Amino acid sequence: MRKIILTLGFVLAPSLAYGAVGTVNNQSTYAVPPGSSNVLILDITLQELPSSITVYNDGTAQQTDISKISVFEDGNSAGWDGDEKDVAVKTYSPFFGTKLSGNFSKKRVFVTVDIASNAVSERTIQPKIKTNISEEEVLGLERKILAGASSPQTPSSPLAQSGEALSDTTIRWKFLDLASNEFGFKILDSQLKITVKSETADLSYLDETGLSPNTCYSGRRAAAYNDRGESDYSVNFSQVCTLAAPVVEEVPPTETPGEVLLPETPGVDGETPGVEEPEEDLSIAIRQQIIDILQQLIQLLQEKISSLQANLFQAFEAFVSWF
Repeated sequence: MRKIILTLGFVLAPSLAYGAVGTVNNQSTYAVPPGSSNVLILDITLQELPSSITVYNDGTAQQTDISKISVFEDGNSAGWDGDEKDVAVKTYSPFFGTKLSGNFSKKRVFVTVDIASNAVSERTIQPKIKTNISEEEVLGLERKILAGASSPQTPSSPLAQSGEALSDTTIRWKFLDLASNEFGFKILDSQLKITVKSETADLSYLDETGLSPNTCYSGRRAAAYNDRGESDYSVNFSQVCTLAAPVVEEVPPTETPGEVLLPETPGVDGETPGVEEPEEDLSIAIRQQIIDILQQLIQLLQEKISSLQANLFQAFEAFVSWF
């Protein structure tokens, strides 16, 4: 599906940055109007758990353009989706270049800012962070403050289309993406518990795995999300049943006869007598029959050889007489 992308003040730096500090994850970017709160400016997975993070701005925004800066760590479900825990916050200037300490327990963290209502338009925020673990700096995405830009919104709800059983444990839930600002999608059950989630935009389906064979599932719905929150839930998908598990016929193992042990019979003075050697399997009469058969075969071979010699001699005579 071709989407219309917001171009007001849209500036995109490299989406991924690697280093000893961590990896910057993909995230949506958009123009930020003054007065916006909880604007996600950095989503990063760190190499190690820090005890403090220092946020700098590599853009043109000044301290007076910011009214609050916060650091969150990821919640139970991966991604910026509303279950994060705040570990550090600063509500007064200076915001940039100040060490933010906290009790971090997750390696994936998010940095947000609140934009002051009197922020100067066209100024930019591009976070650059350094942790207490490494002196290396990691650069995030750039966002531009733009007076009059529409406030970022949660994405529109996807339109549930159909479900398809792919196997005895997997169902593919197909939907129509109606948003242009989502971070990813989720499938939820009737209790609004997430059954599958992807941090990828512009999808048309999600595969739910780990299901039970020959079982029907209903009440599933789809939702899109971004750093502003989660969309409304789609209308429920129709019930879909997984395929029956394939029947596997068990082949009984081939029994290998074990060694037959002869019972020991006590002999004289309690000694165990040795095992007698078995008698010969072939009698003299059978041996004689074999000898007779072999002699008959030898006679037949001799007759065949004589016949071949006679034919060869006749052929030679005919050849000589021809000359």
